Amino acid sequence: MSAKNLKKVAFFHSHLFWVPHFETDLELINNFQSQNIDIISYVCNHNLRRCDVNINNKFQSCIRCILKRKNGLSLLNKKVKEIPLNLSKRDFKRKIPNSINEFKSLYYLNYDIGISILSSLISIFRDSNISFSRYFTILNEMFETGIELYEFFIKSLKEEKPDLVFIFNGRFCYTRALLRACEALNIEYITHERGSSFSKYMLFENSMPHDLNNFQKLVNEYWDNNYNFKVKKSVAVKFFESRKKGLDLDWFSFVKNQNPNELPPTFDSKNYNLCIFLSSEDEFLAIDDTWKRPFFKSQIEGVKFILDILRNNFNYYIFIRCHPNSAADENLMLELELLKTEKTTIINADSVISSYKLLQSINKAIVFGSTIGVEACYFGIPCINLDNSFYNELDVTYNPKSIEEIKDLLHDVSLKPKEKIGAYKYGCYVSSFGFEYKFYKPLNLGTGKIKNIDVLNMSSIKMFIKNMFSFKKVKID
Repeated sequence: MSAKNLKKVAFFHSHLFWVPHFETDLELINNFQSQNIDIISYVCNHNLRRCDVNINNKFQSCIRCILKRKNGLSLLNKKVKEIPLNLSKRDFKRKIPNSINEFKSLYYLNYDIGISILSSLISIFRDSNISFSRYFTILNEMFETGIELYEFFIKSLKEEKPDLVFIFNGRFCYTRALLRACEALNIEYITHERGSSFSKYMLFENSMPHDLNNFQKLVNEYWDNNYNFKVKKSVAVKFFESRKKGLDLDWFSFVKNQNPNELPPTFDSKNYNLCIFLSSEDEFLAIDDTWKRPFFKSQIEGVKFILDILRNNFNYYIFIRCHPNSAADENLMLELELLKTEKTTIINADSVISSYKLLQSINKAIVFGSTIGVEACYFGIPCINLDNSFYNELDVTYNPKSIEEIKDLLHDVSLKPKEKIGAYKYGCYVSSFGFEYKFYKPLNLGTGKIKNIDVLNMSSIKMFIKNMFSFKKVKID
């Protein structure tokens, strides 16, 4: 939709402590206000009983969140129309589901509330095996609040009639409520996320950032429409080499604390060495059916299958590298230890052993959708991918279609690495996509300023006093 056709645009300020997503809201609002487009902002004044940034419903956190929002909105050149969330309390009696799949299937009209709640909780607690009995109260409260919020958005969107709605990410419980409300009412929406670096943000029209087909479409379009091959290749090479060095690009590097030259003490180049690089499961486990795992219910199940298939291949040695972002997942380590054999080495999430040194030293890599799959292609290592990924259609990994094909690929000691062109496409796009901030001035991944003011600096007494007068007008339910 062209900006010249827009009269009113809506925002939902949902994750204020997750920099730079509220700051992205402010960036976009400033852009629209400069074109005299009306803005409405959906705001929470302690209306949500639990949320992704305050799951324990601490009142002090609500105060800080409200003050940050008010401070940020005050930095705009024009006031926006704030619409507080007005939820009608409802009492839902829910039976605890028997399985994660049963909970995933919970819908309210077109709102896939079950899977969106799981997406929130898995990210908050870094736990891919959500216990329904342990989180019963939270699950129920978020279920009730999610439906109340969805109904509020339906009613308010009908009344306000915005031409366009902006939503952060869209995979979480409450942001998904707004996304599905927009779809139910045929209202255009755009989700926003981080860009290729901390200086950029990205927009996705009528889709979530995790839309596999849309991502691969954007990768190919960027490759086809920008620069010449030499320039594009150099951009991609810089991306992969920067990741290897542990530089913070679009997010904090997970390998910066690893020793770039260290291999496991059990590594022997005389063996046929494989490494299973495990993924961080929290983001992609609960999005939608397009991310449904093709073979195994979990990575652990996949690891067990691989070890069973290769158990009698005496020349094989298998390393299992836990993702550095899974250091808090104690259950993962316990389950892996039960699978360990004399021909297996488990590398802990916090180990200083270099993932990239290991990758470049092995004969074959096996991944469950992680970025190291496309990196294996760049470094000339054959790689088998056993899960969905953003690079599935870029021909950078072997993507088996059946269990038998997995077995054949595992046994194939002559497996060749894929051509690097797909890796170049991926690296070029991922290191370049997004729009540069102008109103918001990011300093690094976690901080930035607007008009020389740090929006998140809640310890400033001056800012606190400034907001106290207007805060008295905020209704706290």
